[in-house]
Amino acid sequence: MEWICEAISQYGYAALYLLLALGIVGLPVPDEILMTLVGYLPSIFVLQYIPSLMVCFAGTMTGMTVSYCLFLGWAHSPGA
Repeated sequence: MEWICEAISQYGYAALYLLLALGIVGLPVPDEILMTLVGYLPSIFVLQYIPSLMVCFAGTMTGMTVSYCLFLGWAHSPGA
């Protein structure tokens, strides 16, 4: 959890986007805790609220789309 806080405070919205997208695809990142952290960081003026919500939505949708495409590729492969 410590490295997640450090990554977001150092890289900001880019780290938030990547952590959410990769967490949904399969990286062991606790997405629920990350979303709680995103709700907390605007209250202490580390991030802004509206851009945080937009980046969270985009990262989550990217992760879901990549997961779906990976599954489609696996499901339609000849060995499946």
